[in-house]
Amino acid sequence: MTTLKRGQSLQADGIRDMMLNHDGNGSTSSMAMNSTKIWERQPYRGGSVHSSSKGTTSTHSFNDHYGVVKTKSGTGSFSTGSTKGALTTNFAGWGTSGGTQGATNGGSSSQVGELLDGTSTHTTSAIPFSDLAPNADANKWLSYAGYIISGGFPQVFAAKVCFEGSGAQTTDTDWTKVHFAGDIETDHSGNNTYMPTYGSSVLISTLNRTDAVVSTASSRIVYTWANAIPILPYQNSVTADFVYWIKFE
Repeated sequence: MTTLKRGQSLQADGIRDMMLNHDGNGSTSSMAMNSTKIWERQPYRGGSVHSSSKGTTSTHSFNDHYGVVKTKSGTGSFSTGSTKGALTTNFAGWGTSGGTQGATNGGSSSQVGELLDGTSTHTTSAIPFSDLAPNADANKWLSYAGYIISGGFPQVFAAKVCFEGSGAQTTDTDWTKVHFAGDIETDHSGNNTYMPTYGSSVLISTLNRTDAVVSTASSRIVYTWANAIPILPYQNSVTADFVYWIKFE
């Protein structure tokens, strides 16, 4: 099995290991570079983000895959306030215990989800940001990538990315965008998804660093984008099928 980490030689089997299996590392299957599994799921194509799963494979580039990882979503929740007036906040995605603390502003320290790099599955350990971004600051680690769902009606959705380490600062400019290619693969039409027609397809979402509200919580640097992610796993029965391929630039 091979990763797509920056700083190492980019190999075709690494692309296969990352892109072919929906929610696992590695593969022994043969696949063409113009396979639908690849070009639908890659968050970045031909040097720029592509806005939908439709299109041509003619703009494929090996370099498009550098630094891509995927997250398999897990979920959790916590409550604040009195028993009668308690507010429940749900969160979904991948995060270490500390990363979740940062994303929830101390509301929860539960580890959730998995981050897969083609070789290893990260759960409790953060991943070096230098593996993911071309100009990453030293001593900086990614520890959460997911969402927060809070409030009653209407609910409030926010995307969250958390960094930690001595190299992580609120003023960092070592990345400009993060791209998410979301794939639920198994069709849950009408069952626990916010967009039932989204089953078995891919949708791309791009978040600009400069659009985020940046804060510090539980010694983590937290980036927050309100109403940024278009589809979320709603209950645990869905999360096993919901995967994001993620790329920073």
